[in-house]
Amino acid sequence: MEEWAQLKGGPPARSGLERGHWYRVVDIVRDGMVRVMGPDAVGVMLDPPSIRIIDHEPDTITRVPGTSFQAIKPGQHPPMLTFYGICPKGHRLDSLPLSTAEAQCQICNQSYQVEDEEHF
Repeated sequence: MEEWAQLKGGPPARSGLERGHWYRVVDIVRDGMVRVMGPDAVGVMLDPPSIRIIDHEPDTITRVPGTSFQAIKPGQHPPMLTFYGICPKGHRLDSLPLSTAEAQCQICNQSYQVEDEEHF
């Protein structure tokens, strides 16, 4: 049985991994650290509280906030919240409204259920 890991939403990761993408778990090593197969087939070590792990191949689109934190000055309107999606195969959907429960990846030509990114 393969396991897959995904970064939880929070501060930008320094690991080179991208939010919303699923990465295959290679192994769980000392002190519970998790090694995933990152970009360019490089193993990346992750701390368990910073990731979500599933025991099946990913099958949903992950909705990720595209609007980062911004300080708002008095009298200034807050920015519109935007979201993007990452399909289970790693393709990006540039615009994914908050109200969308199912979406189609234009590259896979498949429809998937949509779930929100987990946060710390």
